[in-house]
Amino acid sequence: MKTMPLPIHKIDDHQLVQQAAEGSREAFGELVSRHHLKVRGMLWRTLGDETEVDDVAQEVFMSALSAVDRFRQQSSFSTWLLAIARNKAISHLRKKGTATGKTVTGLDLALVEHQIKGLDEGKTEPANLDALRNCVTKLGAPHRHLVREFYFNERSTAELSVETGKARNTLRMQLMRIRRALASCIERKLGLKDAP
Repeated sequence: MKTMPLPIHKIDDHQLVQQAAEGSREAFGELVSRHHLKVRGMLWRTLGDETEVDDVAQEVFMSALSAVDRFRQQSSFSTWLLAIARNKAISHLRKKGTATGKTVTGLDLALVEHQIKGLDEGKTEPANLDALRNCVTKLGAPHRHLVREFYFNERSTAELSVETGKARNTLRMQLMRIRRALASCIERKLGLKDAP
């Protein structure tokens, strides 16, 4: 008696990856369907802009499609896909930073890494975001304002210099010290560094 093939939605990721590597667009489409929300969730928390998320997610899946035949399945497909998303998000942040005159800091990269780790462990709200929020609230009002305006409202140091009456270099130094303080605070909150 001839056995019927399994419907594609019942095939596990391992077999779908093998089929995709052999050229099955249907198998790759099923993998995208299963994992796109996780990828988009990580990109959303990293980039925070729907248009950027759409663009970068498309790059992630195009890269995965072109490399699926080289994926050796030493990790889960989800982990491999999130690693591609991480690299694409970092690359996007760097390009965006260059275009706006900002630099991607070690803090930015650490946040991306923690977001991916949290997603891979099934956490819906990575601990690093709670830690960041908590650490920002502990800043003095002028520093909170500077962080909000520079990082979230994307105002330049030139604009902030006019508003505050401080030299641009002074503001850059303040931002550097704030980034270091926030990175240290976040590391302590996440248990990556011993409390002083």
